[in-house]
Amino acid sequence: MQRLPTPALTLLAAFAVLVAVLAAGCGSTPGTSSQALADAQKTIADLQSQLAQLQDENKTLTEKVQDLSHQVDQLNLQVKEGQVLGPNPKLGEIWVEGSVLGIDLTRRIITIDQHMDDNSVRIDPKVPVLKGAYLEKRTMGMGANGAEIVDVQFFPDGDLGRIHAGDTIRFVYLQDKKAAKAIIIETMEGS
Repeated sequence: MQRLPTPALTLLAAFAVLVAVLAAGCGSTPGTSSQALADAQKTIADLQSQLAQLQDENKTLTEKVQDLSHQVDQLNLQVKEGQVLGPNPKLGEIWVEGSVLGIDLTRRIITIDQHMDDNSVRIDPKVPVLKGAYLEKRTMGMGANGAEIVDVQFFPDGDLGRIHAGDTIRFVYLQDKKAAKAIIIETMEGS
């Protein structure tokens, strides 16, 4: 059974008080009681209408909460699987890689020396970083098959203070906003 929201319970309590007042007023004069009964019926109809409206709003809000909950679950799964860091070409997102030359923490701008290959799209070296951008730090080490990830730290707070001049970074670049939305910092083990 679904619980009614507090405003609906308040309306039901007001309805109960109204019924009690009507019951107490039944001994009054005929003209007064018929007017009181008409007023009470109007109030009851108004309360029922308000209750129905609140129940509709409650249903809508419950559906929105369920939808948001589903979205949060999907985002948590993407973060867990690292998909949040992949660019979506349909939205004009691309990978950009470079070495950090400097960071302006106040204006949230990273200056990079972009690493280029045949598939690279040249961008302005001063890259704004969106507020709340997702950061991930990957520590690389040498394994049996060459370089491999030995540690991963996630920083969903978007704190640019975790990036330093000289770091190698890869990031998802939004071409329309000309800004980074997710950054991977790569460091070598022991550095």
